[in-house]
Order: sequence, then C-alpha cells, then structure tokens
Amino acid sequence: MGFLQGGAVNWVLVSLVLFFSRISVIMLIYIPHEKLLKKRLEVALVKGQVSAELSESLSDKVSRNAHIYELAVIPVIIFLMVLKPF
Repeated sequence: MGFLQGGAVNWVLVSLVLFFSRISVIMLIYIPHEKLLKKRLEVALVKGQVSAELSESLSDKVSRNAHIYELAVIPVIIFLMVLKPF
C-alpha cells in the first residue's frame, strides 16, 4: 500500500484516506449539526413558526460544504481507481 510498505503504488493509499475522511466529516459536522437542527426544529414546532435560528441551521454553509466535499470525493476516488496516476 504505497510508500508505507516500500511500494511505488500510492493511489490506493490516497483513495483510502479520502474514503475514510468522509467518516470524520460525519462525526465532526453532520452529527453535531443534526442535533442542533433537531433542537431548533422542536422549538419552532412549539411556537408554530419558523424561527431565524432554524432558517440559519437549514442554510448552514458548513454543512453544505461538507456535502459538496462528500460528493467530490467519490469521483476523485473513481478517477484514481481507473487511471492509477501514481
């Protein structure tokens, strides 16, 4: 698996790092944001109106960028698997 084992093929290692980096995105971004969204949604349901905090949570740029990252990682991994550039 690449330079870790003294080999010259590193695309497998890079693909694995990219694939498992998605787990950190889930743990560090999605789970905390979902908990906050759930709390704000409950408050909005009790009030019967959409609050500013709920709107902010629904249009969160961090979460959006995390989704973009996840969607971008898959084609990169496929690119590495098909072309094996290094």
